[in-house]
Formats: sequence, structure tokens, C-alpha cells
Amino acid sequence: MVQFGALQIQLVQAINKEPFKEHTSANGDVYVEVEPDVEYFLSVHKTSVTDSHLYVKYQIDDETLDFCSIFPRYLNDEKRFIGLYQEKKGGGSDKALKFVLPPTIERRRSDFDPRELVGSIRIDISEAVVGSVRSHHHDFNENHSEQSVRPKTVTIPAKSPQLKEKVVRSAGGDFRTDPVPVPEKAGVSVRFEPGSPLGSLTLRYCCAKGLLEAGILQSADIWRFLREEKPADPCYELNVQPKRQKIHCENGTVKDVDLFDFSEVPDGTPVLKPKVW
Repeated sequence: MVQFGALQIQLVQAINKEPFKEHTSANGDVYVEVEPDVEYFLSVHKTSVTDSHLYVKYQIDDETLDFCSIFPRYLNDEKRFIGLYQEKKGGGSDKALKFVLPPTIERRRSDFDPRELVGSIRIDISEAVVGSVRSHHHDFNENHSEQSVRPKTVTIPAKSPQLKEKVVRSAGGDFRTDPVPVPEKAGVSVRFEPGSPLGSLTLRYCCAKGLLEAGILQSADIWRFLREEKPADPCYELNVQPKRQKIHCENGTVKDVDLFDFSEVPDGTPVLKPKVW
């Protein structure tokens, strides 16, 4: 979760709205740990009254969405789940976004930065000012088509096929919220425009493998201690069962390794346990 003024944003799972796990880098940037094929919404929460209405625009992986949100200044506890908006036959709904493995191309390059594996979501916040007031008739059958979001091709260094599984981007998902009726009516329509810019918020996201490659996640200190500093102790063993996994080596070969995943071990559980003889 990151916050600027009265607005907080975080990524949540599409169906149960549970937030994803987050990590904070040394410079204070927030990285969200996600997995491909999981659908999500951007949760935007206005937590307090503001001096002006807020005008919010959205960017997904540097692609600007074609709609904005207006948060009235007097609201002090409003949460919205932002996806790809569509209005059809008098009802408005949001389609979820989805984490995907984007297409990649291998090329010789010496300037590759592992942080290119990471996707980003940004909101730009401005004061909302009245641009025009006009008579308006809302057609019950008027359609507003949702924007298509497709991941762009990511260029990775030649002879590095293992990076294909470490880069994540966003696309349109399948889950859709229940339509909210938009009744046919005539009246006065107030059109807001962006005024003075106030600031921006950015969340970066990737799978655990990509965050490790980018240096955001570090190998656990206890793991380095067990592997490099502590000699093998015949009376103890690791308190986690290894998972067999195939990895792609830089020379193009594939080999099986034992993966010791400590992420599901409850806090306070000893890393070592006595061997049973």
C-alpha cells in the first residue's frame, strides 16, 4: 500500500479483494509479489476530506487508461476497485485485470537492467475543476466500450531463456463486477477537468523469481548462514520439505533442483529440527 495525501492504493485479488504481499525496497518503493494468471483490481481508498475534488488518471505498464475518477472533496471513507470500465445498456461494470507472462524476444544487449522484469501501476492526482456545464440526456442504450490492455513485448538478453518466467505484465481478465444501473435521465451534466497537479502514486509488481532477479527480494540470511557459515550438523535437518523443480541454466540446459520454500513456514517456527533416528 502506498499513500499520497488522502489517497491510498494497493493491488487486491479480483474475487475476494484480499491484498497481495508487498515488499519495500531500500529507497522506499513498494513492490507487490504476484503470480501469472491471477486476476486483480486496483483498490483506491480516499481516507479523509480534502480541500478540493480529486481528478485521478491511471496508467498500467505505461499505458494510460481512457477514463478518470472524480473523488468528491467531502467524502472521507470511500474505496473503489478499478479495472477496465464498460457501460452497456444502462449498466456500468468493471472487468478485472490479469497478471500474465508477456511475449519476449532475445537480443544481444549489454544494458539490460533486471528491473525491466517488473511491471508498474501509476495514478496521477490533480485538483478537479469544473470545465463545462451543459444540458445532458443520458441514453439508456449508450455504450462505452472497455479499453483493451495488451502486454508489450519485452526484450531480454540473448541466451537467457530463464528470464521469460521472471517477467510479468498486465492484460484484461475475465472476472467482471455486477453491473450498476445507470438510469436514463435528462439534466445538467458537470464536466470536470484536471487542474493543478498534486502528486502521483506508483506500485511495482512482479513474481517472486523476478523480484529476486531484480534484487528486491534477498536470499534469507538464515539460508546463507546454513549454506555458507554453519558446518553440516548430523543431528539436525531443515524444518521444511524440499520441492523438486526444473530450472533453465544459462547454457540452455535444464536440470532438477531441490527448492526449499520457507514462505509457508509459520512465524516463530524453528528453521532446524532434530533428526529422527
